[in-house]
Amino acid sequence: MLCVLVLWSKHDDWASKGVKVFGLVETKLPRFKIPMLPTIADGKDVMSSALTMMVIGVVESVIISREYASRNHYSVSSNRELVALGMSNIVGGFFGAYPAFGSLSRSKLNEKSKGKTQLSGIITFTVVFAFVYSFLPLLQLLPRATLSAVVIYTMVGLLPPFPKSIIFLIGVRAWNDLILLVLVFLITVFVSVESGILFAISASVVVVIKRTNLPRIKLLGRVSGSTTEFHPIHESNDELRVSHIDGMLIVCVEEPLYFANTAQIRGRLNRLELFGDMRVHPSEDRRLPPTRAIVFEFSMMHSVDGR
Repeated sequence: MLCVLVLWSKHDDWASKGVKVFGLVETKLPRFKIPMLPTIADGKDVMSSALTMMVIGVVESVIISREYASRNHYSVSSNRELVALGMSNIVGGFFGAYPAFGSLSRSKLNEKSKGKTQLSGIITFTVVFAFVYSFLPLLQLLPRATLSAVVIYTMVGLLPPFPKSIIFLIGVRAWNDLILLVLVFLITVFVSVESGILFAISASVVVVIKRTNLPRIKLLGRVSGSTTEFHPIHESNDELRVSHIDGMLIVCVEEPLYFANTAQIRGRLNRLELFGDMRVHPSEDRRLPPTRAIVFEFSMMHSVDGR
């Protein structure tokens, strides 16, 4: 398709008829240079763009890494991801590179191509580098509308999960999340991307401050001499003896479950399963036998986040 459009554009001389084309692009290797600091006059515009790219890039990268880690059953460290992104952008800044972050479209394409290791990224880099360095000048007569069509087609492929998310939010009656989603979308479309991001961040901070950030979790055990009475194990005393049931965890969560504390709850549950105590460091050896069943006591959990 690209070859046909390039040849057609050259044959009919679309550039002279007002059709905007890709244009000539230099393919020289970048040289090392110290980045120029912005002036005071340009600082406002640069800072606004930098913060927008940082928020979008970091959020997208973290979401993508967690999504595909959960889908493919492997663990990922968000701290290491952010350190890697920061180091790559610092080094790239000395060569005039664009900011680099995780990409949902590229991750989806990599999954469809069955890429499983970092070698897939090396192969992608090699192919893209060879194409840009050798064949990019041949596309100088390519209409810009073609590039726009490629972007639109790519974004349409990312939209199918969106209606499912809306239906899910409606199904679980997560009206606050749905209203926030709609407001952020409208502000982004009709005002600006920066305004949408600022509103989303501000609203999320307010929600996080309003809700409890540190979930309260208690491990329950059976009261000695009873088969129906349970009590927190770590509150056991001489008058009330509580024992752990081998192969079973009875966990009482006393806080709402929402996106900011799910990772903490997952980590605490993992420690309870291995050690029976959330204060034990996860590097220590397992203390409890393998768990056969987990019973959750949610009578004090009055809300669950729709996300």
